[in-house]
Amino acid sequence: MVVASQGPQAGGQGTAVVPIASVQPQAEATGGLGVGSSGNYDLPSVQGVLSHIALELFKSMAPSNQEERNDYLQYLEDVRKVLIVDVKRGSLIITVECRSLEILEGLWEDYCTGHLNEMAQKLLVTEDILKEFGLTEVILTTTILEEEYGACRKHFLQYSVHPSPHISRESTTEYSPQVETSEMMERLLLKEKGLASRSQYQKHQHNYT
Repeated sequence: MVVASQGPQAGGQGTAVVPIASVQPQAEATGGLGVGSSGNYDLPSVQGVLSHIALELFKSMAPSNQEERNDYLQYLEDVRKVLIVDVKRGSLIITVECRSLEILEGLWEDYCTGHLNEMAQKLLVTEDILKEFGLTEVILTTTILEEEYGACRKHFLQYSVHPSPHISRESTTEYSPQVETSEMMERLLLKEKGLASRSQYQKHQHNYT
């Protein structure tokens, strides 16, 4: 996915390009001896658990549900200052837009210290989700690919050295319609894998891209 932020154009020229990041934790779910709210003993798939979490995030992004905004999305926006671009069901990909090098570095530092993972664990894995799927525990592990972080950082450094003469600092933050571009854009992927287990079942792992 490639996203750009386009500001007001001077003389019909000028586009400010901003890197994006896709947040995607790994998950390990451990089942209990009871049943989920569905009333059966089927082992819940990791895909099902992650799809459910993603659906709840997607619902909270609706303009009509701003008062019920998911706490993790609120954390990313209010503390990490990123713009939530998209949430995809199925693989729990949260796509965010980093509007400055400072914001990107803050996100990276949060990841390196483990705080980003702690917040995902605390705010995404709720008691309702555990009860819904009859699970005793869901462990999330967030991973950021260093090479993709480096690509985003390189973009910002290059842009700060050679800024567009047609774009002011104000215009890059005041407007944000998204357009596709084939260059000057890198994304930060936080890959998500899943493991689910319950008593007599062996743990298994899935990779999502």
